[in-house]
Amino acid sequence: MSKKVIERHRALLESEDHRGEIGEFLETFAQISNYQADFFLWIWSDPAAYHWCQLAFDLVKAALTKKPLPSVTRQYCGEIKQKTPLKALIAHLNQFKLFAIAHALLSGRSYNFKIPFYGRLPLAIPGTSFYLEGTGEVEIYGIEGNKLDVGGQNQREYLELTANALLKGGNLKVGQCPTLYLQGGEFRFQPYCFNSPAFPDGQAVVKTGMAYQEKYINLVRDGLALIEQYHPQTFGQLHYFMEVIALKPLEEGTFTNLSSSDFPGALICSVIDNPYRLADNFIHEFHHNRLFLIEQNNPLLCNSLEENQANSLYYSPWRQDLRPLRGIFHAVYVYTPVTRFWLNFYRSNPEGEKLDFAKSQLMTNLLQLQIGLEQLRKYAQFTDLGRDLWQELQSNVAQIAQDAARLGIGFDTPALEWHRNGSFQYQLERKTARFLTVKEVIAKHIQCLDHFRQIEPQFQSNLGLDSFSEGNGEDKKPAIAYGQPITGKLEVVSSLAAILKQQLEKTSQGYLVDLTGKSPINRTYGEIGQRSTILLGYLQAQGLSPGDFVIIQIEQCHEFVAAVWSCFLGGFVPVPVAVSFHGPETTPAANKLEQVWQTLANPVILTTKELAASMKTRSQPIDARILTLEKAENFAPSQNFHTHQPEDLALLLTTSGTTGNPKLVSFDALTVIRQFLGENEHDHESSCFLTWIPCDNASGMSIIKPKLGQTLYLPPASFFGNPLRWIETVDWYRVKTTVLTNFAMTRIIEEVKAIAQKPWDLSSLQTIGLGAEKIVPQTCRSFLETLQPLALPADVLSLAYGLSETGVVASTRKGLPENKIPNKKIEKCFFEKVIIFV
Repeated sequence: MSKKVIERHRALLESEDHRGEIGEFLETFAQISNYQADFFLWIWSDPAAYHWCQLAFDLVKAALTKKPLPSVTRQYCGEIKQKTPLKALIAHLNQFKLFAIAHALLSGRSYNFKIPFYGRLPLAIPGTSFYLEGTGEVEIYGIEGNKLDVGGQNQREYLELTANALLKGGNLKVGQCPTLYLQGGEFRFQPYCFNSPAFPDGQAVVKTGMAYQEKYINLVRDGLALIEQYHPQTFGQLHYFMEVIALKPLEEGTFTNLSSSDFPGALICSVIDNPYRLADNFIHEFHHNRLFLIEQNNPLLCNSLEENQANSLYYSPWRQDLRPLRGIFHAVYVYTPVTRFWLNFYRSNPEGEKLDFAKSQLMTNLLQLQIGLEQLRKYAQFTDLGRDLWQELQSNVAQIAQDAARLGIGFDTPALEWHRNGSFQYQLERKTARFLTVKEVIAKHIQCLDHFRQIEPQFQSNLGLDSFSEGNGEDKKPAIAYGQPITGKLEVVSSLAAILKQQLEKTSQGYLVDLTGKSPINRTYGEIGQRSTILLGYLQAQGLSPGDFVIIQIEQCHEFVAAVWSCFLGGFVPVPVAVSFHGPETTPAANKLEQVWQTLANPVILTTKELAASMKTRSQPIDARILTLEKAENFAPSQNFHTHQPEDLALLLTTSGTTGNPKLVSFDALTVIRQFLGENEHDHESSCFLTWIPCDNASGMSIIKPKLGQTLYLPPASFFGNPLRWIETVDWYRVKTTVLTNFAMTRIIEEVKAIAQKPWDLSSLQTIGLGAEKIVPQTCRSFLETLQPLALPADVLSLAYGLSETGVVASTRKGLPENKIPNKKIEKCFFEKVIIFV
């Protein structure tokens, strides 16, 4: 692609900058491409070279033709703060000097730059194991032998390119990355290769750094040895083609493993401490790289790449989201050799869990491949090459199926999956803890995620899945005995963190008003959102990982909401428990906290400094790791958000525990979105909602939903200590929506009847949600009659029913029935939308 830049240089040299960066680029390119060409070819095979060329080609094309830039290159222009393609090209050509530095280092030649090279730190020197570490930007004026002429702040200094060399000020360091040498090739552990403004995903490994790469070099060596043993065809190509690898923790970034067509010959891999998983991942990502190269000049599908990517409408047996056909083609292509790897490993007669896992991986992949091939057969419009490749893959998969059948392995083998610690774990049915088989897991996946019923019943029957896919039956009677047809809309979300961020963007000016103290505390949802990212930075700095439990003991509701949101953003599981300590005495609430803490195997407790001190003065203090809100002030906000899968555990709430030990009710990410973060069509800037339900209660958790208007929180103790505060608050703030229980209505009735003067106006109320306990019609009528002189509307009550486990409000009806509440008829069913994770 640089050749294309040179071919068009006459048109570019007509610009006013022809004597500057463009001219120096042409001179430098000519020098390094003609002097010891072998070194140039070696450097030019580095993945960063292709990335640089692709951006250069896009910028040249846009500068000459005035056509729009691709989205990635347009984003790159924004990151480097250049408004036009020509200005961006000039800045981009400056980066070519990094290849000249690499060439000088390998060939021993010197280069002096008329305009210094400006490098974003940390940076990798392409084609070598050397890198520069520091912060900000480095200015390099040239290289003589192995010494860099480094400048900055009117000072120039030579920095020798040897491991651990430092500038005098200590703000720039030279290092050498770990390297594995394999039969004529090398594998460089070089995360800084991905430190490009045009590749934001690369920051996940850039932040991880070099020490992390050193830690797992033996794990990579073991994984490669497994590939060499059980899939030698891949190994023979992998060590020749792949050059750069970068490792990261599983929780870092928004992806697990990554190959990009922008960096051919490179991959990013999350570490699960198991060489078999690493071998699986390497085969997978290497074949993505191969297919990217095939697609460069030989498309597989007739429609354009842009059209294909826009049509993410197809069920994929590997994913929780709908995918474009190109994505399914890639999946079939990469999982075919992965499946062959597990077949070969199974033939080596492993024992114990390894035997079970090999069978599970083999048969799960095989079943997914058969479904993926069928999706392509039905929906894809192939090019000639695409059809030939599809037929070849179909033949390979058929051969694997025959081999598995001869070995006596079927789809009824138990299904296992990877644990994040590298071990294997059986997949269990939630209610019975029964081992699930491969075909049961796949059938359930189809049932839950094939939203458009693309996998036909006959095809499922051919695979032996028909007895498990009950959701596909057309003749099943609906489970609704009475009521209007259920209608709704389709909402596509990417993760719990994404939906929360999306809601905050819409409601940043809405208010949460905390009535806990003598004076109200007002916080906008934008402010609470910012606070949650600070708490996230604090929790992550304490070493918490996605999936860790965090018990929340916080009184002020705005701090409580920020704490819960920080857990959602970081993938931690919040466990709100009612505040229990204000002195040394043992209370039922304190006992409840201790029981929950012990049940969850001693998780951290997030609380305030005052409450933490009270916990320690208890006669039998909890020996817990306590984190306080006050210490979070010293931490920077974090944008390292976790990407939940829809079935991931996202929240635990406690039951009252009145019949014994409190039980924990679990909520997965999809349920949290549906119950607590879903959009409300009635929410607008003039809305005003009042709640007094404890925040650790499923109904009280409505406080965590950001809203456009005002949300008022009156603590339960204040409400029951003086029920008239509820009336005063409704009158003062002109509340439109609130909630009550039968007992709460009884207390309000008693207090209102006991006073003569009633100077309040309740006419603003439009809805009072009534539920959480038995609803007594006589109490409802008495409540309406008692408050009717205060202008309470007669139709304000909305009777509701629900369970924490299935939905706080599962059904509702507006107004009070004339005689009795019916026990069969459901007036309205709260099915508002289907939520799909992408």
